[in-house]
Amino acid sequence: MRYRHLEDVVVESATPDDRVRREREIPYRYGHLNDSDRQTVESVMKGKVSAIPKTKSKVIKVFISSTFTVDMLEERNALAETVYPKLRNYCRDKHGVDFQAVDMRWGIPLEASNDHSVTDLCMSELYHCQDLSLGPHFVALVGQKYGFCPVPAAIDRGVFEALVEQLKTAGESTDLFDKCYKRDQNVAPSVYRLLDKGSCSAVTEQDWETVETKLKDSIALGGRLAVAASEISQETLRMLTCS
Repeated sequence: MRYRHLEDVVVESATPDDRVRREREIPYRYGHLNDSDRQTVESVMKGKVSAIPKTKSKVIKVFISSTFTVDMLEERNALAETVYPKLRNYCRDKHGVDFQAVDMRWGIPLEASNDHSVTDLCMSELYHCQDLSLGPHFVALVGQKYGFCPVPAAIDRGVFEALVEQLKTAGESTDLFDKCYKRDQNVAPSVYRLLDKGSCSAVTEQDWETVETKLKDSIALGGRLAVAASEISQETLRMLTCS
């Protein structure tokens, strides 16, 4: 938002001359601003300081997204070694801004993997890039390999109970659901949360890889049955089973 000249700021006055002047200036006031910016200026001039928009930082922060496995390893390394340094210099020297690349390969702690919060952590960082970046904020490296499909860390109560009901009706075991997911009533609406990997292995007496595979299969089967019974939507099933 820019002010072209001081005449954009009109001081209220009770004199007849000023009232006439203001009426004549209405068609030309803030003419260099778009409608949204003009409304913001009018609100601020009336003392509504909450209308002031957030100022973007002088940073271009880009979230780099790809599968975490070796299929994009060389490309990511090449970007880090040769491209990012040149972009930092270019942005700093030509535009006076800082360039930052976010590569979550080096930013995910072991605890996040253990408690299934990797997806939430990545999304939080992506939203931060979107909010902070002065320019582009997301780059995806897409190849032929499909990304990792995690077991849902949390499932809405209605959806979870629909899956369990359909599996029981079909004569399938829901033992893993009962042991690995626990209802969280501290949020609204209520959800069922997946225990951390160590706890899942302990209560099932199986290694996490085995538990993970069985849970994915059960969720996919229960989801298809729930969709057929019109208990959940096809989009909900996609969110449960896709990357």
